[in-house]
Amino acid sequence: MEKNIHVRDFDGKLYDILVKRAAARGLSLSEYLRIELARMARTPTLDDVLDKISKQPRPKVSAEDVQRAWTEARAERDDADNHIGGFAEEPRRKP
Repeated sequence: MEKNIHVRDFDGKLYDILVKRAAARGLSLSEYLRIELARMARTPTLDDVLDKISKQPRPKVSAEDVQRAWTEARAERDDADNHIGGFAEEPRRKP
């Protein structure tokens, strides 16, 4: 069932901004607000997201696993830094 919304004491500057945004999309202000309000309603709040995260099982990762992954990532990064265009850099020769 469709409902109407009435907003009282709305700031004139904000109103002008919304009218310009609606016009830029070729929409009436009502159409634009309907789209934006629907988008807002579909977007979970921060509390919703945090609640969902808190209910998920936590992975069991040891400090050693983290250290190993960190070391491997650094080694991969350093290895990539030593290659240019897919070719290993040649050692610099002394003049």
